[in-house]
Amino acid sequence: MDLITKDLFLCHNSIDKDWVTLFGERIEKEIQNEKNLSVFLDAWDIEIGANIIWKLNEGLDKSRFLAVVMTPEMLTSDWCKLEVSSFMMEDPTNRKGKIIPILLRDTDSKTGERINIPPVLRSMNFLDFRNPKNFEKEYARLVAKIKGMQIPRSSSIAAGRRESKHRDHSFVQPPLANERSAADSVTEALVSNLLPVKAPEFVWSAPTFLTSKRDLHEFYRYPAFIVRSGKLYTFTDLSNPKNKFFDFIKPGSKTERISSSDWRADSAKWKWIIELMNDSLRRYLWNEGVNFHPKSERYFFRPNGKKSVFIKWGAGDKRCVVKYPKDGKGNWVHQAARLHFELLGTDLYLSIDPSWMFTIDGFTSVTKENASPLAAKWGGRERNGGIIRHVLMWSDMITQGNFTAEIDTDGQFIEIGRMPATAMTSVGIADDRVAIRALLQFTDEEKSLSSDDEPTFGFVADTTEAAPKNEATL
Repeated sequence: MDLITKDLFLCHNSIDKDWVTLFGERIEKEIQNEKNLSVFLDAWDIEIGANIIWKLNEGLDKSRFLAVVMTPEMLTSDWCKLEVSSFMMEDPTNRKGKIIPILLRDTDSKTGERINIPPVLRSMNFLDFRNPKNFEKEYARLVAKIKGMQIPRSSSIAAGRRESKHRDHSFVQPPLANERSAADSVTEALVSNLLPVKAPEFVWSAPTFLTSKRDLHEFYRYPAFIVRSGKLYTFTDLSNPKNKFFDFIKPGSKTERISSSDWRADSAKWKWIIELMNDSLRRYLWNEGVNFHPKSERYFFRPNGKKSVFIKWGAGDKRCVVKYPKDGKGNWVHQAARLHFELLGTDLYLSIDPSWMFTIDGFTSVTKENASPLAAKWGGRERNGGIIRHVLMWSDMITQGNFTAEIDTDGQFIEIGRMPATAMTSVGIADDRVAIRALLQFTDEEKSLSSDDEPTFGFVADTTEAAPKNEATL
């Protein structure tokens, strides 16, 4: 006998059975097209003596959506991995939106270990049921997803209650054929992680005795340069006899001045300009207290002795960018980012990808095996607002709070704008306007650490420790 088609399959660990059962009961009270929604739950749909694997397979095959109720126990369960894998085999990137991640708990109920969400689920936008105060809002979003309806964000809580009590469908859009919610027809500005950049106007070249950077003792003390096929390339004016590379240029050789714009169409030579700019950026940020980790290609704030480091930025908030381990035991935590110059079309930008750096002494990174759980602990709970604030903090630091940063390349300048590039779209989410000024303000949760030193949504200042006397004011 064919199973009745289910609207939602609830993938969960047995330890959360009570919560999931009540959750499923409430969902089945929802009505769509004059019929109650239906949920597949093993306790309800697998009879005594039935083949569990076959029944699970039928339930998955007949369900429109898979709700993954994420807890530490669920993510380590082989049965749950099997259920999730069956959906992901059909749609690995969840392009059809059939997998609905639900975050229920952060810590294991027995061991206290923190959740480690796998990358395939971490990249998806999930529903957050950890805080009971958010239940109605998140529940309304879930029901709208199942029904293929659009709920205005500002009315999500009230809409969820109205749907449950009065079955009033007047506030939603009609269901779409593909069961996915349509965007609202509203003009919306999207804030990017790209800072506008102006490259130096010229590159200078001359034949050289050097075969590589390593031939030049303490090469990092010189302006940015590269060596290619017996020639030295730099933003420094090599025709000036007082230039710092004079002793390394072959006597009597001719220097050449090349327009940077002439190399834009030559991908190989344009990479040389990007390399010179990245080298210049590393030297500039070193003077601002930021190190570069070549292996991971991440910039990270370096410590100042055995204490946390604070900076001021944006609206004047004090922010911790290097966290000294409690009682001197454990790992250092550093605010970090991957910074890359990129040419998009005809425009040049500095891309800021916020990240974290974990070290054993303030400089030496932890092993890859230890870094993964730390990254999940510190970054796994961040959302768009927190990540954008990271981007804006780095922008403010790079520009020193000015409208533009001018990085001196020994005569020429790399100009980096402070405000990220934005793009306008004709569709978006109604009532979802966030002012840039608001993003410069940290929430109370982002400014304080919990008593056991666990992170909240972002890198935060340790309010129990006075800022060091040499704190940088940006």
